[in-house]
Amino acid sequence: TSVKTPHVLQAALSVVQAAGYRPRLTQRHVCCGRPFYDSGLLDQARGNLLQILDLLAEPMAAGVPVLVLEPSCLSVFRDEMLALLAHDPRAAQLAKLTRTMAEFAHEAGLSLPEAMQAHVHAHCHHRACGGAAAEKELGAKMLDTGCCGMAGAFGYHAKTADVARRVGELELLPKLAQVPSEAELVADGFSCRAQIGKLSGRHALHLAEVLARHIHEDHHAAATAPRINTDEVSQ
Repeated sequence: TSVKTPHVLQAALSVVQAAGYRPRLTQRHVCCGRPFYDSGLLDQARGNLLQILDLLAEPMAAGVPVLVLEPSCLSVFRDEMLALLAHDPRAAQLAKLTRTMAEFAHEAGLSLPEAMQAHVHAHCHHRACGGAAAEKELGAKMLDTGCCGMAGAFGYHAKTADVARRVGELELLPKLAQVPSEAELVADGFSCRAQIGKLSGRHALHLAEVLARHIHEDHHAAATAPRINTDEVSQ
């Protein structure tokens, strides 16, 4: 996510800092290996995961939560990695430490304002690897949209793009039409956001962006609010 949409990573950093934590980034980027896994290149995928475990050795040893912004990466850490590295205890440890943006925000005591209409389309990997209970706890409304049809790179290939579009038109597009234009449309999946834009023309945001905007607005309101001179307040 940080490579494709750096503004999402920046928003996530803002949320983590606002929650009172100090975010730490890995010294270099290593892909979770999902593209290798999907292509049957398991040795390459395993190699990437071993590099990630080495990079995260220190925070994992300290029990530091690992915030994962892309649902496809989340599914690798919570599912595929456990099979590919079944004999490496670090795999199970990382799986337990991973958090979605919503899970982290809920654990940190954050929430969306009651007046905000936030409608969430959950990525298929998100639904399969933890569900969206945390989003509901934050005050978001979950859309029963099914699969968007993109399925990673499936929707980008010339031979399968039409199938991906038709899948998105089955459930996703009709449900999007019911979401008020003034409501925030949330989709953590990069491919989901692309499909939403392609089919409906609407701009979906990552939950980190919505939370960061809300936090920024709260801080701005607090900074500009009129201050009371306590010397002039009568008892």
